[in-house]
Amino acid sequence: MNEVVLRQRNGDQSLCTYRDLALDDIDALCSVHMLAFNRSLLASLGVDVVRRYYRWLLSSPGSVCNVGAFIDGRIVGLAILSNSYRFRSFLQHDWALVSIRMAMSPRSVIRRNLLRTLWPAQESRIGPNFAWMSSQSSQGLYCRLLLFAITPEYQSKGFGKALLNAVEKRGHEVGYKGFYLSVHRTNAKAIALYSTSGWEKIMIESHWGGWMLKRLAGAGEPAVQGHKRTAAFNQNSRSRQFRDRLVDAKQRLSQSVVIHGLSPTLYRVFPRFIDHLYDAWFDHRYETDTAMRVRIDQFDIDGGTVPNFAHGSQCQSTSTRILRGVLRELRATRIDFSDWTFIDYGSGKGKALLLASDFGFGKVLGIEYSPRLCDIARRNAASFTSKKHSLRSIEVVCVDATQYELPTHSCVYYMFNPFDETVLRAVLGNIKSSRRHTNIPAYLVYVNPSLSRVMEEQAWLIPISRKRDFIVYEAQGGKEQDIL
Repeated sequence: MNEVVLRQRNGDQSLCTYRDLALDDIDALCSVHMLAFNRSLLASLGVDVVRRYYRWLLSSPGSVCNVGAFIDGRIVGLAILSNSYRFRSFLQHDWALVSIRMAMSPRSVIRRNLLRTLWPAQESRIGPNFAWMSSQSSQGLYCRLLLFAITPEYQSKGFGKALLNAVEKRGHEVGYKGFYLSVHRTNAKAIALYSTSGWEKIMIESHWGGWMLKRLAGAGEPAVQGHKRTAAFNQNSRSRQFRDRLVDAKQRLSQSVVIHGLSPTLYRVFPRFIDHLYDAWFDHRYETDTAMRVRIDQFDIDGGTVPNFAHGSQCQSTSTRILRGVLRELRATRIDFSDWTFIDYGSGKGKALLLASDFGFGKVLGIEYSPRLCDIARRNAASFTSKKHSLRSIEVVCVDATQYELPTHSCVYYMFNPFDETVLRAVLGNIKSSRRHTNIPAYLVYVNPSLSRVMEEQAWLIPISRKRDFIVYEAQGGKEQDIL
């Protein structure tokens, strides 16, 4: 991202530089957050959660622009524009980590702002203005000033207004017509800063709920007509979607109890809950980002330039429990895997690669066609190997799975249902071709085997272990059967 540099001298003749924020600034951002929002819910959950939040925020596609204020190389302020409510999304998508932190800090559980964050009622009170802003945001006209902070020692010295002007300029350059924000009604300094910078309070029947709006040239006017929320608000409200998911989960649990009984239902649900908690602990322990899903439309890939883009699936890491079960099955073969290569098709964020490197494979290789996921996997690998003090290398290759030239030595091919039948058949053809003239042993592990029938059609794949979550095949070489 190109840097935006604005130079301004305040009354103390201090030179302040404004530039785009990067992942290298996360530790400094955490310090600013803990100083400026020390009574917030996020701060009460701990610095590690704050660090995870900013890492996720800066790398997620929902952020419009992120600008920081620096004095002598030290960050003193931050401003983040977003087209969605990123904090609530973070809590909903990373609820397992938040649950662990709340269990470690019980006082945060009883904070009312947690309930308001997860299940906000204030949106129904701000009525059509928020509905109008949501519809404008979905159309790419307005975005939200999600976070704005200046460290206490540099407040009331002109840095805040300059930072606000810088982020507004960046948002306007991107193409937005205006911005909106929410501020606590008792924060007099912030309200005064916004008011002097051209922000207007959104009033409903002489009542102000903390929302402010700034319209640039050519922006539309919000029309307040009653308190009935519009269809656009109902469709774009994340809180409504979250409530719908809760209602759907409740219905499915009730149906499962009626059909299967209470004990079988708990037997199925409880392990999944434990899986989520353990995966969250894994990310917390090794400072990685593997648990959260990434939809296929967030892969930062131009579908027109990648022929097999439509045949992929979303990024969802295998649970640690299932991965360790796979590795136990491989250990039961009593083979020394120090000379073997572990190849993960559709490696995503690299969770399988991390555990495979800890298992003792000589080489660990991930194949992924999303540049964004490859970057995340490489960061996770660096953090994991640093925490484990491991010297084993983890390689992530950004390439289409059907185009990668496979090695001919002993390998374990790992697949967590990464693509549809079309690409699966092509990949199986490549694997068989690489083994056509060798009898060196190899294994194929298929997790969540929804297309196991395709595997069963391959005469050269011999199932040696079948579990509920995965199947392990022995890949025989030196044969000429055709891939069906």
